[in-house]
Amino acid sequence: MSDALGALDTAAAGRAIAEGWSRDGAEVALCPVGEAAEQFRTAVSSYAWTDVVAVGLPGPVPEPAVRPTQSTLELGELVAAATHTTATTVCVDLGAVAALDGGAGLLSALGATADGPLDAGLDELRALTRVDISAARTAVAGRTIVGIVPDGEADRVLLGLRGAVSLIGHEAGMARPELLDHEIAMEHWSRLADPAAASVPGAGAAGGSGFAVTALGGSIATGSRWLAGRLGLPATLRQADVVVTCCARFDVEACRAGVVRTVAELAATASRPCVVLTQEVLVGAREMRALGVEAAYAAQPGESPEAQAARVARTWRW
Repeated sequence: MSDALGALDTAAAGRAIAEGWSRDGAEVALCPVGEAAEQFRTAVSSYAWTDVVAVGLPGPVPEPAVRPTQSTLELGELVAAATHTTATTVCVDLGAVAALDGGAGLLSALGATADGPLDAGLDELRALTRVDISAARTAVAGRTIVGIVPDGEADRVLLGLRGAVSLIGHEAGMARPELLDHEIAMEHWSRLADPAAASVPGAGAAGGSGFAVTALGGSIATGSRWLAGRLGLPATLRQADVVVTCCARFDVEACRAGVVRTVAELAATASRPCVVLTQEVLVGAREMRALGVEAAYAAQPGESPEAQAARVARTWRW
């Protein structure tokens, strides 16, 4: 199960490791996995599924910042285009969303209406008195909508002290009066659009963009968890002798969240050893074992991912 590795995206990293690991005859099952943003979409495209389409904005996961005039309209237009394909599952990648608009722009692109603009950011939502998202729901009817978010956001609520505005505002150093003003605007918008969807875990992901997904009747998941379910990985791992994953840098952050953590948890559930190939190992044996990783191997100077995988594979032959 591969994540990005250095300059290689998740699919290329997986192919490189599979090639190296199988040099001495080992049977390898390759499963590219990405957490969110471009790496998730790359992983999905590598499977060439005809019933699944993944859409999202270009770029990496943004740094926390309050952008109340930005909109998710562009993302909504991508979702609208996806509804004209044959795909029955639309994965809405929220990883690169920088707007803090509660998904209003996204819903607007799908046909939601109001007595004011929905595509001008959070600041404009406070003046609304009427919102109708029924046309947006009709636009996605018959399809499964999944909001894909980074690890740590799948359970984020929309409102309150642990909500989208509060968490992003505090991380960005927003003044308390301004933070409260934005929280009031978010609460007002969600109450008009769909009060019940605001309480669904994940509605507060990506600046509240998760709320648009939950209001459409969709679900929220991390990319690695959704792909694991789609691929049936729990059953696959029970047939493996060893589970191999990779990341560019195996540090505390990789232990706390992301693909490596997900793979390690799945391997532990299947009672299979998990090893990590990486460019740098920055955690000790205690942290690895707590995560469920048997061993981590850093690349040697000038060593290619293929050569690294082949070298490590020789130590796991029996």
